[in-house]
Amino acid sequence: MRSRGDRRLFRKLSLTASAAAWRDVSKTVAFCTRKQKPCLRKIVGEFIRRDLRWVLTGASPEISYENTELKERILNDKRLMPQYRTAKRLALHGYQYHFQEDERHYCDPVTGLEQTVGLADGVVRRKLWEIKTLQCSFNGSRAVEAAFRNASHKERIDVLVLDNFDSNQSDADVIVWAKIRMKQKGFARVLFIDKHNHAYYIK
Repeated sequence: MRSRGDRRLFRKLSLTASAAAWRDVSKTVAFCTRKQKPCLRKIVGEFIRRDLRWVLTGASPEISYENTELKERILNDKRLMPQYRTAKRLALHGYQYHFQEDERHYCDPVTGLEQTVGLADGVVRRKLWEIKTLQCSFNGSRAVEAAFRNASHKERIDVLVLDNFDSNQSDADVIVWAKIRMKQKGFARVLFIDKHNHAYYIK
């Protein structure tokens, strides 16, 4: 059912959002619902997740970082560069990615030992996102399984990003493997980036 708030925001978006933003959001929702006419609520919800400047002008938002030390690690550590490239691809779709420290350390009050808890590596619109970038040399279904297994050990993840842009596996195969792992690991929202740099949620 369409709420008055949804209708008002939709009318405002129809007057202010750029043509590129409309195409991108509509494509994401169309992939998500597999319908020619995506529902209004899903379109409005997708616009809310995007950066406002991108919605109005199509300009990609800048990537941000929790602290300067983390920024230096991501920009200079070759092992973290795939995550950075995925964040740049997300920016092309209007998602402003804010990298955060992906570990939290605390002292166990019972044992007195230091413990480590894995955290999501980023935030988008106050939601916790985790990037998993599949590489050219990755080993098919095993790499997808490893990505989901690693993510499942994090304290909380609202959206898992699975980036297949640079891998040597077909989008169709990766989506099949991802659907299996989504059910096994209990992930409700997986944003998939395919080889054409389309971004859509796997259902």
